[in-house]
Amino acid sequence: MDKKEVQDLWINALESEDYRKQRRYALGNEEKGFCCLGVLCDLAVKHGVIESYNPYDGTLPSAVMNWVGLNTDVANYTAMTGHVRSLVYHNDAMQEDFHAIAQVIKTNRATLFK
Repeated sequence: MDKKEVQDLWINALESEDYRKQRRYALGNEEKGFCCLGVLCDLAVKHGVIESYNPYDGTLPSAVMNWVGLNTDVANYTAMTGHVRSLVYHNDAMQEDFHAIAQVIKTNRATLFK
């Protein structure tokens, strides 16, 4: 699976009904819900990229970050306004839902991924 396919897998998961319970300030798990980066970690476990992750962490394991091609462990990108933002900011501070975060990923692929 190439990085673009992994990115699309993540976007599709965020837009699906599979991840309905959203969590803030930690990667999360099935029981308590996931943050947007936790969804990616869950996919990484399901695809054999990692065996497990700490659901209480707030950043991605490096293996997951490399699998999807993210530039940083909190998914920083440069917005069209020139400001640096992160998907963690959208998930936690802005409390945007997964559909909105999926749109952010689609719109900012050029600066979000390597």
